[in-house]
Amino acid sequence: MKTKLQLTIPWMMAIMLLFSFNSHGQGFENFDNLDLSGTSYQDGTFEGQDGSTWTYVQCRGDHEIDGNAIMLGRNRDPQSNFYSGTIPGGVGVISFDYMQAFSTDVNMNVLINDVVVGNVTSDDEQGVVKSSGDFVVNQSGDIVIKFINETNDDGQVVVDNVEWTSYDGPVPPAINNVTQTPEAEITSDVSVSVSADITEGDAAVDHVELHWGTESDVYNNTINMSLDNDVSYVTDEDIPAQEDGTTVYYVVYAEGSDGTSATSMEYSYTVIDPAVTDLPFEESFDEDLGDLYTYSVSGDTKYWIHDMYEDDGYAYMNGYNSGDIEDDWLIIPGIEMENYTDVVLTFETAYNFGVMDDDNFLKLFYSEDYAGTGDPSDATWVELDFDIPGEGGYEWTPSGDVAIPDSDNTVYIGFQYYYNPGEYRAWQVDNIHVAVDDEDADTYEVTFDVIDEAGDPIPDAIVTLDGVTYDAGQYVIEEVEEGTYAYMVEKEGYHTAEGDVTVEEDTTVEVTLTEDVPEEVATLAELRDKPDDGTIYQYTGEAVIVAMDDHRNRKFLQD
Repeated sequence: MKTKLQLTIPWMMAIMLLFSFNSHGQGFENFDNLDLSGTSYQDGTFEGQDGSTWTYVQCRGDHEIDGNAIMLGRNRDPQSNFYSGTIPGGVGVISFDYMQAFSTDVNMNVLINDVVVGNVTSDDEQGVVKSSGDFVVNQSGDIVIKFINETNDDGQVVVDNVEWTSYDGPVPPAINNVTQTPEAEITSDVSVSVSADITEGDAAVDHVELHWGTESDVYNNTINMSLDNDVSYVTDEDIPAQEDGTTVYYVVYAEGSDGTSATSMEYSYTVIDPAVTDLPFEESFDEDLGDLYTYSVSGDTKYWIHDMYEDDGYAYMNGYNSGDIEDDWLIIPGIEMENYTDVVLTFETAYNFGVMDDDNFLKLFYSEDYAGTGDPSDATWVELDFDIPGEGGYEWTPSGDVAIPDSDNTVYIGFQYYYNPGEYRAWQVDNIHVAVDDEDADTYEVTFDVIDEAGDPIPDAIVTLDGVTYDAGQYVIEEVEEGTYAYMVEKEGYHTAEGDVTVEEDTTVEVTLTEDVPEEVATLAELRDKPDDGTIYQYTGEAVIVAMDDHRNRKFLQD
């Protein structure tokens, strides 16, 4: 019986393994062999269920889906990813489970032999397990499966239950290196061409097409693609320019002479609506760069950023230690100048370190033919003079009034930071204000009638209008333009009054100030319980207490 038992168990195990393998097709990875604990991101390897050695870079294993799972990190150096060893037999269809680990949304690619074959996302779905669905690959031969986020800034994603079928059938053409031109910053006057590398499968490539539309998975338009050189096919004509905000979706389709075919994954781009602004325009950089647009022509690691010092925000650029020629732009939203005349720009700048000469500078330009996004080098720019700081140490210097020439076009105004490798200078820009300089605008007087509760005038109150504080008793404010302004009236011994006033003509604002009467206390015991914060209390029993010092000594205003 012992011998029979020893023979039976291996056969049963073999049948179970065979059944398990067939239930998952070609391969199945559940990360049971992954030995990765703790909350730190690590590099390493483990033996996959397929028998190959899987490699992970800057990953964690402390989140689960069905038992063990692997998590891609965010903003890791190098970028987090994991991939299989070489797996024979190709792949027909691949799928997996995934989950958004934290608050940042998922945007992850799956690649076969370094070609993107699928992408998964999430939308504010932290902790929700999702299925990728089936990605049809139809790739023959040896394969390597890889998972990596679209960008290093995309959210952490947990992956489990990777399953794929083998490829069984004639080999269709292979589609690789799908590229659109331009790659980004596509505006409503820009058309787009697409190229792809197509290699033959079991038969020669018969024809290649681009299918595109403005809804995902709906491709109502076809453009033929022709062989450009070697294996590269390019669209015979561009995808036409589209309206602002339109998203274009497209796939590349290739067919062999034997009737086999392949379709790439879906690609897309969205037409950017360049920012334009009404006047007046103001940006004080309190929280971020606002609507200003940044573009780095040269220098990949340095660019305009938002920075803070003692609660004061500003735009900041410093090419220090980049080792590159820095050509970086900070661009104000477009101004539709046909609606305005006599436009004036003001701002403040400060700097420290470095040098300034013909090859190292911060300059100001305007353009009438810039598209609003993309490389400023493609447009014509005219320099504008402004008052440059005379010394460093981050001393703020007003620009003076910079006149923007009248135009019938949309005008963009940009700061260009340009520095050769060497003595880079740090520049700051703040308090940008663009408005019509209308010296002939109507102005009015605003009179504040300050009275007490009995209706008697209160002299020498301090008035603040639109952030400007006037001398005590200056109740008539002259040369106020039309608009709505915030005001505040203060007087020692009275409660402060605040409100808004709309000025459309000479205006009088009646402000009633109520007296700040000390709080009454009835007993000395109650007085002793009050905090030592200098507050005046009125003791109705004997006297008025002005304050109490740290030793609880009472000081009397009167007996």
